[in-house]
Amino acid sequence: MRKIFYIILILSGFSSCKKEKDFNENKVINIASNYYLSVKDTISFPLDSITTNSTNCIQYIENDNTKSFSFLNEYNNTIYVYDYDTKEFKNKILLEKEGDNGVGKITGYKIHNKDSIFTYSYNESKLSIINCQSKIINSFKLLNENNIKYPPSPKGITTVPINFIRNKIYFGGSIAGEYKDETKNNRPIMVSLNLKNGATNFLYNYPDLYLNSNWGGALFRWITYDYDSINDKFIFSFPASHDIQIVSTDFSDSKDYYSGSQMFGSIKPMDISKSIFSKRKRRKHYATTPSYGPVIYDKYKNLYYRLTDLPVPEKDYKFGVNDVKHTSIVVLDSDFKWLCEQKLPEFSHSSHEFFVNENGLHLKKFNDNENHITFTIFELNSLN
Repeated sequence: MRKIFYIILILSGFSSCKKEKDFNENKVINIASNYYLSVKDTISFPLDSITTNSTNCIQYIENDNTKSFSFLNEYNNTIYVYDYDTKEFKNKILLEKEGDNGVGKITGYKIHNKDSIFTYSYNESKLSIINCQSKIINSFKLLNENNIKYPPSPKGITTVPINFIRNKIYFGGSIAGEYKDETKNNRPIMVSLNLKNGATNFLYNYPDLYLNSNWGGALFRWITYDYDSINDKFIFSFPASHDIQIVSTDFSDSKDYYSGSQMFGSIKPMDISKSIFSKRKRRKHYATTPSYGPVIYDKYKNLYYRLTDLPVPEKDYKFGVNDVKHTSIVVLDSDFKWLCEQKLPEFSHSSHEFFVNENGLHLKKFNDNENHITFTIFELNSLN
């Protein structure tokens, strides 16, 4: 009887080890890629004396045969608009914080046309619709009353943009923290707003691998998404998932597609209970663990780009000193087939400041010139 007990104990140990090893493993495919990303060009837009070359919200706009680049200056609550081709400053939209046309301190915006500009204030949970003269047409409070225990916190920034689809506004967002009572239903990551009647609806959720594990409650909880306007689908990227999720706009259908990096293996959660909080452990775990960043849809070439966050080697990690992760770009074709992965030079580009047009993927370049905001343009090439 004792011998049987030991055999069961050993087998359960093997099972536990295998479960730990297999948790969130990466499907490294080891294929010889026939594609690569190359630098096509570098472009710069001049800045005024009160604007920094860093922004959380960027939009490329094509209207009336004009191409415009725009971004938000959070310091003065203003949207700056440039002619993309000439790189010349065109105009700015100054947004009042208070008064009859007050929209609050905004964190994100979406220019639909000159008579419909959507702005969002994170602090006030308020969506406003204004015209190009900054006059309010309508406004809505998003998160006033709801029965959701852990509602999302939208910002409307580049990585979780405002989308206007068939008279509804869609936002994405996350809320900090790890909660032992989290379920698939009480921690949604999307909210829709019906512009006709003001009704809100909470939608979608984290993948199952998030439910029973401690991911630190911060950066590993930052969701990103984009909208595929050709196929009318949302594309989601979660930091801990090797897959992207393709979701119908009514959220009735969802499919996972592998889009993992070939530069790292499994992504493990913290080895402590959800009820335990440690800022230092959380920060070290995020910095030394691989993860995924924004997913970007290229409607011009029908491609998908997914940015990764490569881990800091544990032996090199220093709290608050050496904790910055570097970036690679994974490229998928229109059928979600893995095409290539390109590692970027260290400390060279921002992973949250970008846009796409017919010239390619524009990533903001880090540089010492504070008088310009500069982008590197990447394009996909074939070896054949």
